[in-house]
Amino acid sequence: MVLVAMAFILIDAQISANPAPSKAELQTYLEDHALKVGSESTGGYQQIFYIYNDVKIFITKNQNNHTHPVISGRYMAWEEVIDGFPQIILYDVLNKTELQVTQTGTNLSPAIWKNQIVWVGLDNGLRQIFYFDGKQTKQLSFNNTSLRPAIRDNIIAYAQYTGNQENPWRVVSYDLDRAPNEDPYQIVNEGTEENAWPHFAKNELQTSL
Repeated sequence: MVLVAMAFILIDAQISANPAPSKAELQTYLEDHALKVGSESTGGYQQIFYIYNDVKIFITKNQNNHTHPVISGRYMAWEEVIDGFPQIILYDVLNKTELQVTQTGTNLSPAIWKNQIVWVGLDNGLRQIFYFDGKQTKQLSFNNTSLRPAIRDNIIAYAQYTGNQENPWRVVSYDLDRAPNEDPYQIVNEGTEENAWPHFAKNELQTSL
């Protein structure tokens, strides 16, 4: 399954009560702060915003629903429902540029590290993990249903349902820096679903909430 990214397009910020910060102001702010992001119903559609100095700065405004925003530094990702299907969007907060990463099918649950994104897409009717490195997309999981992707530095992790009676779930990690002749996949743990919620805490991979 191959997904092709569209070219960047410039979009304007939708401004809350106060004007959006200039690029220089925001760049300085990001040196010492991490932006918080969210979505809110505006005009009947869910729209994405970030918070700058306690003000919501809206960055989407079209008549589509935008949900599940995530952020890493200057880069954001979210789901936007386009022609009835959720697609993954990458946004550069400083340059106000937007990239539609996926074009077809159902795409959910983005996670982001810098300008790299992982998410859940469909392949042959099964949910699988896909990765965008800033330029192109690669499918990482196959066969078994895979969910809940997370990414930090060079490590991608996700939960996978195996159907095994004793240990039906496992957490798999994928090392982006692994040498070409080495297997990048590692089973981190196996067990029940409650132990298959990968996330990073203080740069350490955790497998349960």
